Amino acid sequence: TRECIEIARVVTSRSNAKVRGIFFYQGETEVILSHRTGNSDYVTNWPITYLRIIDYLRQEFGDLPAVHAQLAITSNPSPVLQQFWTQLKSLQAAVAVPYSAYIITDDLTLVDGVHLDEDSQQIAGTRFGEAMQALLSQ
Repeated sequence: TRECIEIARVVTSRSNAKVRGIFFYQGETEVILSHRTGNSDYVTNWPITYLRIIDYLRQEFGDLPAVHAQLAITSNPSPVLQQFWTQLKSLQAAVAVPYSAYIITDDLTLVDGVHLDEDSQQIAGTRFGEAMQALLSQ
């Protein structure tokens, strides 16, 4: 996140470029950490972390619209990991941030059991774009 912010700062300071919105697709790490440690705090804290990131980016770049993706499926058969995965998806669906939206990716296919394959990334990108366009036109 820090690296993205630094790049955006440099680009906007050296040109007429402007940050117009935030796309956020994250959560796999929190599930994996909760699974490895048996500590659900990584998953349950996801909404807090997401809100902090959005607040920080909005302080930095203005009142930006934000779109986040709900995690897709996972092929990991572990019942414990599946439980954390489902819990995080529920939290992602319920998170309430003004001037934001979220997209669903459950119907997309994976390349490695966690990450979307190339075709699915393109579909997710279209969904992100459509959700962002709807926010920008409000």
